[in-house]
Amino acid sequence: MEKAVITIQPGVVSPTIPLETIPPKPEYTWMPRPPVDCLQGLEYLGPVDTVKIHYKINPIEIADDFKLFTTRYILENAKGEQMYYGHEKRTCCEEFSCSPKINKIHIFDCFKREALTISWPSGTRCGGCFGCCPSSEPRCTVSTQFGDLGTVKQTSACCQFNFDVIDDSGNTVFQIDGPSACHLLKCGKREFKIRQGTTVIGKVAMTKIGNPITCHKPFAVTFPKEMNVKHKGLLLGAAFLISYLQFQDGTTGLE
Repeated sequence: MEKAVITIQPGVVSPTIPLETIPPKPEYTWMPRPPVDCLQGLEYLGPVDTVKIHYKINPIEIADDFKLFTTRYILENAKGEQMYYGHEKRTCCEEFSCSPKINKIHIFDCFKREALTISWPSGTRCGGCFGCCPSSEPRCTVSTQFGDLGTVKQTSACCQFNFDVIDDSGNTVFQIDGPSACHLLKCGKREFKIRQGTTVIGKVAMTKIGNPITCHKPFAVTFPKEMNVKHKGLLLGAAFLISYLQFQDGTTGLE
């Protein structure tokens, strides 16, 4: 029997394999693929009512001695089973550049298919204005490989962060009510309630239980289990935008 020829040094990723197609280390149990008839890649959103997002930031050395800042994400259901993984990549020059750029988060399923892309301008965060500067209203676009699902945009409200969730037809399908300025200043929970009409159907919030594998506490989005998977994908995009605006400051915002 011929011995296998080793062509790549153990522990080294082949340069022919794109970084984004390599899933995280198998520290998690994958959620079984649901038998849901929907857009490819969104099947895992079908039977769930909670998505928890864990993230960590690692500077990775690359060949030309620059650093690639990579934010890795693990997305879990309420049982702690992994649904997706994702990443946001940017070079050292991009990280500290003053020029405009687009932040993009790529979400993949266990088959290494890109399920969602969430993007927003780098100048989105508006610190300290508490929603009082309409000229800089943040918004993000949520898309799949088959087209856009819609957008999420912050709406002007004095001393409060609110958001409209808009589908691909331009209809506002949900509204997200943020906490008051007092809560944003860490006087209480930073909890964003998802509303359909006058009915609260879910929320975006940080969770109290951390994960030893990650260096930050996770945040989560909840919604009705029977909701359309496209709308769930939009709310997942809203959760990432809210996390960028409110949760990525080293604090939990929880008592």
